[in-house]
Amino acid sequence: MTINNELFTLKKIVEDLNNRTIDVYPNPASTYIIVYNYRDITNRTIEIVDLNGKIISRQKITGIASRIETGSIPNGLYVLKVVDEKSRVLRVEKIIIQK
Repeated sequence: MTINNELFTLKKIVEDLNNRTIDVYPNPASTYIIVYNYRDITNRTIEIVDLNGKIISRQKITGIASRIETGSIPNGLYVLKVVDEKSRVLRVEKIIIQK
């Protein structure tokens, strides 16, 4: 039974990656980023991570569109990750903060 559940979960993650159900705009960003979650699944979290692996920002997805303020984040290249409730990575995007 566990194998079937794991296969189902893996299939769901692959579907999310292939269907591109999550979009990030604008990129580069100056004051905010909006993460569109087209399936409106709310048990996901957005993380912005610097190139040293430090989490700069963490925010729960709140619906179809979640706004992340970037005004206090220094200019640079970051990684935006969308993870599920079990910390599995569903999407990774490079983002640029440029003011």
